[in-house]
Amino acid sequence: MANILKSKILYFIVSLLIFVNCKKINDYSTTPSIEFVNSEVKTGTDLLGNKSYKVTLQFYLIDGDGNVGLPNNAGKPYVGDSAFNFFSQLFFLKNKQYNKAIKHLNTALFYITSPSKSDMHLQLAKAYGMIREFAKSIEQYKKSYELNPKNNILYEIATTYEELDPDRQKALEFYTKYIQNATQKESKRCEYAKSRILHIKEKIHWEK
Repeated sequence: MANILKSKILYFIVSLLIFVNCKKINDYSTTPSIEFVNSEVKTGTDLLGNKSYKVTLQFYLIDGDGNVGLPNNAGKPYVGDSAFNFFSQLFFLKNKQYNKAIKHLNTALFYITSPSKSDMHLQLAKAYGMIREFAKSIEQYKKSYELNPKNNILYEIATTYEELDPDRQKALEFYTKYIQNATQKESKRCEYAKSRILHIKEKIHWEK
């Protein structure tokens, strides 16, 4: 009796598995179908320090081939799409995937035009700094400054030159330029820059 019961249970399980596996797979269209679900707005600060509005949009998406409408020959990063590459690098930079951020930024810079190009050079400089490639970082800071001469970039160049010991003279040069152009809002950084100048000069003096 027990064997008959076990056989019936086994037969039921096998039949159920066959039924599930034979279930017809939906054949969705390769043209994406998007349905709006919800939206949410929050204020905050972006990775460049600017005030921003974070808008979260929720959609229900059906796409038969999974490429969300992109052409089949689109590579990664997507060639010619500077916006995609720029915002992709922000994601990778935030998640400390610096090499991926650098790859997307270099692709974006190839296609972008000013004024956004200055911000991209700035982000690339920070990414290189995170992986301690300070010479490349300084090169990108300088390119950013040439396109958009913001005083805070001089400060970043000076601090990066300090990492490139023994490039102390260059650090002194850019700390001095930063102080000369500093505004009242930059008073804290200005004081720090002055303290670094004194420290570097003392170090140079004792090494003579």
